[in-house]
Amino acid sequence: MAITRGMTSGWGANGPAADRLLAFDKKTGDLVWLSSPADRPQDPTFAPLQFSWFDGKRVFFTPCGDSSFACVNVRTGEPIFRFRAAKAGAKGGINGGVLRYKDMLLVAHESENVDTSEVGRTAAYRIPAADAQPKEPAVS
Repeated sequence: MAITRGMTSGWGANGPAADRLLAFDKKTGDLVWLSSPADRPQDPTFAPLQFSWFDGKRVFFTPCGDSSFACVNVRTGEPIFRFRAAKAGAKGGINGGVLRYKDMLLVAHESENVDTSEVGRTAAYRIPAADAQPKEPAVS
């Protein structure tokens, strides 16, 4: 499987613009799944995917174009959880990759912050327990 991302629009039922992840069968080129784990994008994001494991599933962590970041099932494209990075959020997409360290996700951005006019921030978010879906991010 080959996974890529893009800001797409006007593609069948997925017409409205969105930051989408697409998985293709690397032998046939057929679309395996399409996922839009975030809200309408503010900016494109060019961040790499961080592959890992969560609750026995192969997943990846990725920033999104709406200033959030998500954990997505590699095999199905299903979003498992998502943090709106309000406390560490940028006024735009997050282009730095998400880094997993033990039970934390580290996120950095280079844009203006949502709560100050300062530029850039780094924050750590605790990965939720497999049976708990986060309502608000736990920022350290």
